[in-house]
Amino acid sequence: MKTIKLTDVSGIGPAKAKVLEANGIDSVEKFVATDASVICEIPGFKEALTVNLLKNAQDLLDAPETEAEKEPVVEEETVTEAVEETVTEAVEETAIEESSGPEAAKKDKKKSKGKKSKDKKSKNKKSKDKKSKKKKSGKKKKK
Repeated sequence: MKTIKLTDVSGIGPAKAKVLEANGIDSVEKFVATDASVICEIPGFKEALTVNLLKNAQDLLDAPETEAEKEPVVEEETVTEAVEETVTEAVEETAIEESSGPEAAKKDKKKSKGKKSKDKKSKNKKSKDKKSKKKKSGKKKKK
């Protein structure tokens, strides 16, 4: 359980907390347990303010813990399952890489070689076309 400070109470700042502590009230629990008339005798604590602060303090003590304040409850089985699942996935990925690695590499090489030879053919064809255009254009100029 989280310790609640006097300054956690809405309306009690560091200055008021110091005054309360100087008068023997050093926790929210002690503040709520102290009679309002006793608190009203402390300088700076008028009746309306004191009643409001006591209400705020009690509300704070009664408030349920937030999810962030609760300690995480982890079921052992859940953690084990998560670890097993992660390990299984890693093993499967490794097995797939090892089994398809050399074959996949060969296929990739064949694809890239095929692409290169097609590229060379198209380049050769383009250069032939350019040469033939030059020859044709040269013949026309001579006329």
